[in-house]
Amino acid sequence: MSLLTIHGETFAAGMSWLPRVGDGDLAATARDLDASAFVHTDHQTGFAADDEGDPTSTISLAVAVHAAIGSPDWIAAIADDDGKVAVVRCASQRLEENPKEARLDAEAAAGILLRSDKPRHAPPSLGIDTAQPLDLSGIRITDGMRLEPAPAPSRIRGVVKAVASVAILGGVALAGWQFGPLAWEIFFPPEPEPVAVVEERRVMTVTDTSAFLALCDAALRADPPGFPGWRLDEAACQPRLADTPILEEIPNLAGRPVLVLRWSLRSGHDPEINRRLMEEVLLAGRGAGQVQGSTAWAVTVLDPVIVETELTDPRQFRELRAAVDRHVGAWASDLSFAHDGRAWRIVASGSGSLARLARATSAVPDIEVTAVSRAHDGTWRLTAQPLTPIVVLESVFETLTRPLAPQTETGHAEL
Repeated sequence: MSLLTIHGETFAAGMSWLPRVGDGDLAATARDLDASAFVHTDHQTGFAADDEGDPTSTISLAVAVHAAIGSPDWIAAIADDDGKVAVVRCASQRLEENPKEARLDAEAAAGILLRSDKPRHAPPSLGIDTAQPLDLSGIRITDGMRLEPAPAPSRIRGVVKAVASVAILGGVALAGWQFGPLAWEIFFPPEPEPVAVVEERRVMTVTDTSAFLALCDAALRADPPGFPGWRLDEAACQPRLADTPILEEIPNLAGRPVLVLRWSLRSGHDPEINRRLMEEVLLAGRGAGQVQGSTAWAVTVLDPVIVETELTDPRQFRELRAAVDRHVGAWASDLSFAHDGRAWRIVASGSGSLARLARATSAVPDIEVTAVSRAHDGTWRLTAQPLTPIVVLESVFETLTRPLAPQTETGHAEL
């Protein structure tokens, strides 16, 4: 068992998982596993040893990840604050952990995920294109996720109970005819009623593409990114941020809609003077940004664009492709479709205004834009997919749909 620090919280990883153990067997099972703490789920009990310190009151990494993902089958990688990665699995709602996979380097963890045929979840920093982005910063930690101290069997208590049993059996037999029912309830109390476990509601979410493109367009118009001496290399909007370098700097932006701008200093301009000008003038009005030598970036958080949806029958891809060809194809100078083994990916590029692109995509309600960017030559590039709901816990949904108030800093900024 390992203790990992993730976003300042202590998590227990590499625990031993068994079918749910009754209260009467907890002490003996913990002794057999040399465990000092445990946590229950609906179907299982996880045990943790004190290899790296007392795990009591720490958070079970497997339980927290399961709550964040919300599906019965998956494999996930989670990076701690020191860059080490733990791998957790779930098969038919049954959690699985391997103590040897609690402190891996990023390359080893990525290899394990890529060899698995389960749905993958990982932080964007691992660079696994087929993995859904996973971030624990937005999950609500509950008492049910925390480990409790394992009860320790006591020999003295056993001896006392044996002696007491002999002493009271006579009394029970003597008074049984008069106080039989009462004596039975005293010495053999009924099992307490099980406490109902209230599971948090899971929400199916999609991106409101029309709102997302409108917010991206408005952000670019409200604060034009051009600046003397600097070339705007890219202006990119994402409805669920998965940009690894930025998330390494500002991890609480994971899953939020943002506008990301990147510049490079034109030749013949003094780096020091232009760095100060960029920080004082252009980056000062944005949520976060940084100048690094002859390059700079800035990120502006957009209003939430994640909405709840209901499960509907998806349109046949042949029909969807025909609609994309008809509407987006009329705007695009280049349009392609690719399948990565799990889902279709639609990529289109063209010139003109973002508003015109938004009108083209709004005519195809069954697609979801996952990114849109403009290169320095003015060409727009759009990435989309068939409407694909993502299931999240209601607490995560509430976090992602709550506007994030930015704090403006320069040089190195965190929201």
